[in-house]
Amino acid sequence: KGLSTSASETTVATIGRLRLLARWYAEYGASVGEHEIRTFLVAPLLLALGWPEQRIKIEYKRADMALWDRPFSDSEATVSTIVETKRLYNSLGDWPKNQAAGYANNHPSCSKIVITDGFRYKLFQRDEDSSETGGEWGEKAYANLRKLRAEHPIHPGVGGAGDLILGMLP
Repeated sequence: KGLSTSASETTVATIGRLRLLARWYAEYGASVGEHEIRTFLVAPLLLALGWPEQRIKIEYKRADMALWDRPFSDSEATVSTIVETKRLYNSLGDWPKNQAAGYANNHPSCSKIVITDGFRYKLFQRDEDSSETGGEWGEKAYANLRKLRAEHPIHPGVGGAGDLILGMLP
């Protein structure tokens, strides 16, 4: 559904490693901060999904991570996705969504936001009809890397792990 066989194998292996690390953090990592989350959990997943380092900008204009449609050094490059990281077990509810949306709304080209604590991920997509006015952000997918599911466990109509992975492809 969008990944080559080798990229699929790399992604599966990476998720396996991230699950082990997330389990360790959950047990021993009470002091793990957002920087560790970004560095050791989120960035490896993005790289496994095929995002080149030249299209990932960390701590860009107050956003934790900005993903670009081409290398960010290109004068024509635009932000396509904002990733907001939170500490382990912090809420992925309205406050972080609004924070990420605030950053994304500064970039009309940005159509997606991702909120994560390193193993739980929520993907939101901007309503195409309202991108000029800031747009509404609808939840499209949710995944907990420690308990992968095909659908959101509570909210009908919100995709699961497969939809999240596909939605995070470059």
